[in-house]
Order: sequence, then C-alpha cells, then structure tokens
Amino acid sequence: MNTNMFCSFYVSEAHLVTMLLPYMKQKMEEEYDVYPFFEKDLNNIAHRIIDSITSVEEKTNLRKIEWKNNKIKLNKKRKKLIVIMGTEEYIKKKKKDLEEQLNNEDIVIECFEFCQTQEKIKEILDTHSKIINTKGEVLKEELFTQFTQKAEKDNKEITIMK
Repeated sequence: MNTNMFCSFYVSEAHLVTMLLPYMKQKMEEEYDVYPFFEKDLNNIAHRIIDSITSVEEKTNLRKIEWKNNKIKLNKKRKKLIVIMGTEEYIKKKKKDLEEQLNNEDIVIECFEFCQTQEKIKEILDTHSKIINTKGEVLKEELFTQFTQKAEKDNKEITIMK
C-alpha cells in the first residue's frame, strides 16, 4: 500500500475526537472525503464537542461526519482521509478490507489507545511516517527529538524506544 500511513495515540475517546476535529476540518477544506471507522460509536461524544464550537458553518460540516462508519465502499476517485480506531485486530481487519480502494494521495490514520499499546509504541511508530496530535501532522522523528531535548534540559533520565 502506497498510502500515507499515520498514527495517533489517545487517552480517552473525548481526547481522540478533540485531537482529530481540527485535522479533519482542514482535510475537508482540502477536499478530502473523511471516513472514520471506529469500533465504538463516538457520535454522542463527537456531537457534544462539535456543539461547543461557535461557528455554525463548522458545526454543520463536522456534524456530517458519521463517527461509527461501517461502509466499506469508498469513492476511489476522490482523496480520502481514513481514520481507524479500535483494537489492534479491528484496525488490521479494517485496513485490509479497505486496502484495494486506496490511492497514493489518501491518508490513513490508525488511532491507538495509549494504555493498551504503550508496550508496542516503537513497533507502531516503525510502520507509520507521521503522528497526528493536537498540532496536526508531525514527523515522528521531530516529535521524539523535541521530547528527548526537553527531558535532557529538565535533567531527567529518560529512555525512549530502545
């Protein structure tokens, strides 16, 4: 698969939605179709967060996103942002189901619950080119370099990804 493979780590469902919304909004403005595939239904959480946004136009556009999508048929001709959240098994299965419908300019974000995957972070990062966080797309090397420099500055001994 030549698709852009990104990852994201979250601590709660509300954290995930809050982190993804600005990125999804940006990609919608860039004319990407947004397809979230979530093992859990996040519609209630997402709509509560979206409703706190002041702009009526933003609310309307973001409310169009279905936060528990099971449709496997994608528009192959358009750019796509695919967001997959669930167990590692769910993510692997969904990615395999979608594989033939993806193009080079598409973006797939695999979202992992931090507490369930903290032992495998290095392995996960090795298969992804960027991380999506509250800043948007961040190169993994850039993110971990900043983290290491801050730890060194604060005189903390820290080991990141042996």
